[in-house]
Amino acid sequence: MNTFQPRNGPRFVSESESTGSARPLYYYLYLVAITLTVAAHLGWKAYIESFWHDEAWVAESILLPDVSGMLGFTDPTQITPPLYLFAVRGLVALFGDSEFVFRLVSLFCVIFAFPLCYRFLLQAFQDHRIALAGVACLALSHFATRYGAELKPYSAELLSAFLTLNAFFAGGPWSRDTKSQYHWWIPIAIAAFSLLVMSGAYTSALLFFPALGLRTLEELSGRRWRRGLLLGIGLLLALVVSALFFVFYLQPRTGGAMMQNYWNHAFPSLSRPRELGLSVSLNLFGLFQYYFFQVKALAA
Repeated sequence: MNTFQPRNGPRFVSESESTGSARPLYYYLYLVAITLTVAAHLGWKAYIESFWHDEAWVAESILLPDVSGMLGFTDPTQITPPLYLFAVRGLVALFGDSEFVFRLVSLFCVIFAFPLCYRFLLQAFQDHRIALAGVACLALSHFATRYGAELKPYSAELLSAFLTLNAFFAGGPWSRDTKSQYHWWIPIAIAAFSLLVMSGAYTSALLFFPALGLRTLEELSGRRWRRGLLLGIGLLLALVVSALFFVFYLQPRTGGAMMQNYWNHAFPSLSRPRELGLSVSLNLFGLFQYYFFQVKALAA
């Protein structure tokens, strides 16, 4: 077994590396067990519980016959991301309009967030035990015990946030800290997904634009023109589409005080400490981990 480790620079965990007294395979099995347990809990909860008021409002908009009506039928306090609405509408068209089917998108988003959480923590701390502990904490959060079984976009926001963290901060496919091949379509896919989910966001807007901007500047300053150009196009596209979303989607629904209403209803406030805590922790932790790796690499 090759046990050589570099003296300087960030150290990334390999698949064949042992951590503690168990091989990484055991930790992945624990990850699967936790994820399946959460999926079973959320699935049962989504199946037996009835809609509450906010869910019923979103379901009513999805059942409208035309797409423009679905996107236009909203309350300023219930602004729902377009991608989330389209995903739920597609499942309802395929499998019927039971309350369980309406909640499947939220359920899937939480399930897929678990391996992304594990990967992010593993890259940040280089320790399978810490990554598994973080996943266990996520399993006890409101996302795993409540939001994943509701017709609300919070779980999609969680998935979008972890996608952004993995892509931009944790040795993503265009990071200097990894030797993996650069794929030009990945930043565009991340940009499109995060942008659509972000269109009523609680965390991604505060994380996505700074991350994409930092990566663009880093690539251009390093004379990696192709990567910088692609990321710059993605950033410009995200800004333009977001501006159009504000003007043509939010403005007619929130009245003259558009920005004030949007801030009050679509971003976390002091009256909602759970969302505020998630937003602050994800942003600070992601930025800290990113700059820690960069400073460590420069010091080497």
